[in-house]
Amino acid sequence: RQYLGEITETSPEMLSSSALKLAASNDTVGSPIMFNFGDYGRYSGPTLRYLYVCAHIKSLFDVSKIDTVAEIGGGYGGQALLYNLMFKYHSYTVFDLEPACRLIDKYLGNFFLTGGITALDINKFPLGQEKFDFVISNYAFSELPKKLQEIYLKKVILNSKAGYMTMNTGYDLKGFGRKSRYNCSELLEMLPNSRIIEEKPLTAKMNYIIVWGC
Repeated sequence: RQYLGEITETSPEMLSSSALKLAASNDTVGSPIMFNFGDYGRYSGPTLRYLYVCAHIKSLFDVSKIDTVAEIGGGYGGQALLYNLMFKYHSYTVFDLEPACRLIDKYLGNFFLTGGITALDINKFPLGQEKFDFVISNYAFSELPKKLQEIYLKKVILNSKAGYMTMNTGYDLKGFGRKSRYNCSELLEMLPNSRIIEEKPLTAKMNYIIVWGC
């Protein structure tokens, strides 16, 4: 319900009957646990979270200029599907572990996609292979060990014009840091014109969102 409230604040048009009908597609496969949200209908929690991420991105960036998208850590493919349903683009590359990539391919195979979506292990993606307009990460990048973060930075993040990454391993600007991963201050130095915004609703203490290119 808090996500619905945030969508109302950021991009209320994403709660139109047509947008909600599209979002509901994410709940047609896999028998997710559903909840009743009154006049809005019945949805799973993840579907509303993924819809909120799309709404928040739309409020911060000019999505009409985003043609190539990368997502770090795609889970089962829900965020990629919602992005496909809500926005136009040319290519969307999801980076994850090989078993997760197989799950993403299987899940997305149930839908007709207007834009291409490729699931790929980062080890199979050559350095300097491609530059992206935009990169998304829902917690995944922040949870990686530092050596793997370095690979993602070199191959994907530093080759992306803009980005939106929700982080859940500590907001070190308030005195909290981790040697095992890049901290908030280091990322702000590496990413041109980056800034920190609050995660709403806050899903864990000291989470934050780092954005750049907007």
